[in-house]
Amino acid sequence: MNFLFWNINKKQDTISFLRDICIEKDVDVLLLAESPLDLISMESQLNLFVQNYNNVASLVCQKIQIFTKSSIKASVIEEQSRHIAVSIEYNKKIITLIALHFQSQMNWSEADQGMHVPKLKTFIDLVEKKETHQNTLVVGDFNMNPFDKAMVGSMGLNAVMEKRTASDKKRTVDGDEYHFFYNPMWAFLGDLGKGIVSGTHYYNSSAPINYYW
Repeated sequence: MNFLFWNINKKQDTISFLRDICIEKDVDVLLLAESPLDLISMESQLNLFVQNYNNVASLVCQKIQIFTKSSIKASVIEEQSRHIAVSIEYNKKIITLIALHFQSQMNWSEADQGMHVPKLKTFIDLVEKKETHQNTLVVGDFNMNPFDKAMVGSMGLNAVMEKRTASDKKRTVDGDEYHFFYNPMWAFLGDLGKGIVSGTHYYNSSAPINYYW
């Protein structure tokens, strides 16, 4: 399956470009943050030339919109104002997709994010317990570096850089077990990354510390 997440920053002029990408890359699941249109209007725009996408209705989460190809069965499991969990069924396989828009470091410090991320982790744990499996994909606008404490901490997302480490499933800290996530975004850091840039996007700050990632 092909997933595409994009924070389009309420820019309506990007919709035609977005539609072209979905066709060219054969996108199965499209996730949008800060959409300029409501669900029905965006679905209409996406299907302007090809009747292919259905919206996944959301009543609570106002930050994320999700659209799937009509061949994919999707249903909302749980949602809060900034994140939503959806069950995706495709080719007789079921995954849990959690999409989020976390608070930006333009407004919150890394310490602020670290204090708040356990709330997100509690949401993820609740959904996995409800679904009785851990076949979970978490995507979205994290507004974090891969090495930030909220991302790598055991009580945060516990997301590691390497598949073999993640395949160990969990680690123990002070007697408690914490399940791993694998974070592929580490592969985009530095000159040996997978692209011609050091990341998919970065905020070019004028502050003394700027990672350019």
